[in-house]
Amino acid sequence: MIGGNLRWIIDRRAALPAVGSQGMRPTCLSWAVTTAHNYSRPGDHSVEYLHHSSRQYPHGVGSISAISLAIAIDGQPPEHQWPYDPTADETNPPTPPHAAMGPFVKAQLKSCSPDPATVLAELRAGYLPVVGLL
Repeated sequence: MIGGNLRWIIDRRAALPAVGSQGMRPTCLSWAVTTAHNYSRPGDHSVEYLHHSSRQYPHGVGSISAISLAIAIDGQPPEHQWPYDPTADETNPPTPPHAAMGPFVKAQLKSCSPDPATVLAELRAGYLPVVGLL
C-alpha cells in the first residue's frame, strides 16, 4: 500500500463478463482460462470445448498442464457452437457437436511467479493473470 491507498491495484473488472455458473461441474479452470482468453482475444470462446479437449492431455481435465496444452494445440471455437451446459454429467462427458466448428482460436499460457510485484507487472503489461488454487 502506498500512503494507505491501494493505488497499485489495476482493476480489470469492468472489462470482464459476470462470473459464469459452472453448476456442480469441476470446470473452474476452464472458465477462468476462457475468461482470460476472451479478454486477450475478444470474443466468446467455448468453455465446454476447452474442458472437453483437456481430457486428452496428461493429468486430464481440470489440470493446468492439460488446459495449457488444449488451448495451445486445439484452441477454442466460438461459444455459440458448443454452449456450456452446467448440468452435464462428468461421468459420461458430452461430445462435441457434429457440425463443422471453428474458427479455433489458440493461445499460449504463460507462467509467472505469484509474487505481487510480478503479478502487478503482468497486469500493467495488459495480461489478465489466472490464479489456480487447490
